[in-house]
Amino acid sequence: MSSSMMLLKACLLITAVTATEMDNCDPALGSCSLKGEADPSTLLQTRVTSVSDDAMQDVASEKMRQGEAPSLEENVDKGTSHVMPLLDDRRKEEMEKDECLTIHGNLCAWPFTDKGQIYYDCAGKPGQKWCMTTANKKQRCQESPACENVNLIYRKASYWYDRFLDVVYTAGLRTTLPKHADTLDEHSLRYAAVMAGEFYFPQDDGTTEVADVLELQYGENEVAVRVRNMFQKILKKTKTLEDRQRVTLGEFLTIVGKARNRKRKGLEEVAYGAYMGALYDSATSMMIGHDGSSDLGVKCFGVTYVLTQEFAYQGSDGDDKLGLMLSSPAVSGALKTAYDNSEQAWLETQEEGRVTRQAFKQYFMNKARLPPPNRVAPPVASAWVKEALETTARKVEQLSGKKLSANGKYKASESIAWYDHVLDLLFTAGLRMMLPNTKDTLGKHCFQYAALMAGEFAFPATGRADVLGVRNKNSQIGKAAKDAFQAAKKGGRVTLGGFLEWKGGLYGKSWLEEISYGSYLAALYDAAVAMKAPTKSDLGRFTTKTDLGSKAFGVTWVLSQEFYFNDVGGQ
Repeated sequence: MSSSMMLLKACLLITAVTATEMDNCDPALGSCSLKGEADPSTLLQTRVTSVSDDAMQDVASEKMRQGEAPSLEENVDKGTSHVMPLLDDRRKEEMEKDECLTIHGNLCAWPFTDKGQIYYDCAGKPGQKWCMTTANKKQRCQESPACENVNLIYRKASYWYDRFLDVVYTAGLRTTLPKHADTLDEHSLRYAAVMAGEFYFPQDDGTTEVADVLELQYGENEVAVRVRNMFQKILKKTKTLEDRQRVTLGEFLTIVGKARNRKRKGLEEVAYGAYMGALYDSATSMMIGHDGSSDLGVKCFGVTYVLTQEFAYQGSDGDDKLGLMLSSPAVSGALKTAYDNSEQAWLETQEEGRVTRQAFKQYFMNKARLPPPNRVAPPVASAWVKEALETTARKVEQLSGKKLSANGKYKASESIAWYDHVLDLLFTAGLRMMLPNTKDTLGKHCFQYAALMAGEFAFPATGRADVLGVRNKNSQIGKAAKDAFQAAKKGGRVTLGGFLEWKGGLYGKSWLEEISYGSYLAALYDAAVAMKAPTKSDLGRFTTKTDLGSKAFGVTWVLSQEFYFNDVGGQ
């Protein structure tokens, strides 16, 4: 994690929690349950959302210990497989190889089934975790690193692939900007399926495996050759150092945007930039433990570049460069495989010609034979999230004289984890405030505005701070924010398309400035949508809400005015 990111997170820790008293003892587990809590099959829903390298990387050689659980070696689309090592910076003392035992010294059996629910790790909340033993008895798990890390590779794959699918689906929705969509049409789905199959799945030997269906790294088909030529063109144009061989978002926008420029103006250019930014986010999410400021190698760049050509402004027809919409597709080779994969995805997910986020994610999670993240324990929290939870517990005890209950810690961890996710989104938006200039740390101007928005997170007990008074209708900025909301809203809320249409682009500016601005606005919008933690009915890491109310819109409108093209002065 960069020092700038760590500083932003450390400076902005605010927590709000409620505690629930313990009640209802379960002799079978030798412990007490929590009053009002659901059965164990519904309790595995806390998921840590830090993308820091130092926290999310686990022991690369950790072996999956389940007996019947499917191997990840087969969890990729058909295609040429390439293997690369996983990063590993975990301390040696965390490299536990012991078996997970119960408090009675018995071995847990993986996976085990209880009430129709399959478990790959100890079930229940902290202090109450349990498993089924090899003798088919329910017993409480020991509180040990071995039990904490059981099947960690499998759980990490579930968590990160689920996150990746959310980002890919969001990029698919933006194919038709500024036209708003909550579901995918056939064209958007088929090309999103191409990206969805290219995740770097972790293997139990410490490597990752990716399908590379289009054979972009080494293939000789027309698409692969065109991709590698464009990649080399960018490296040459930007005079990239020979030892880097990577492409940044700024370089991506500058070269690919120019190649695709068709004398678009204003809104269309800004909308295209928002789409390109979402595709880039998808590419940087392909690997476990990615950093939001990452650059792209040839394969991740390749599939992103292919999809940039499928932008369908206002719902117009996309170019269909891969022929995925043809009634008579390619008869063999990589394009035939890509077509078959997209055809299967479309037939199994569409309902009345549209595909929902839930159907999209469920299809690809099932195809990879991975359980939803809310059915497995989360990967290990980053150091700052753990510290934040400990700080919260101390403050509660100081203020109330009572220790924070297990249920209070559970709820606090959910809020802190989601806030961690929001800070990552805000950091990314801050980096894009000066596109196409690309950096991996924030300067004073970007930091201060990202920090301003971070303070507007809707904590469960305290709500939004509203430091600027954007909701004060009697203040100058409050009146301006209200007028802006009234102008941008449709049906009482503001969609990304409506936001872009209201902003209208930077007329009179260059195409590069406008697509850069569009990429910034989309990143800012993503952070704004996440400013309130999702409810239990929401799907996975991303809230299903895709529009803004007046509260979240106000501060977003303020920051939308802080873009300074190519790092040339901020207002």
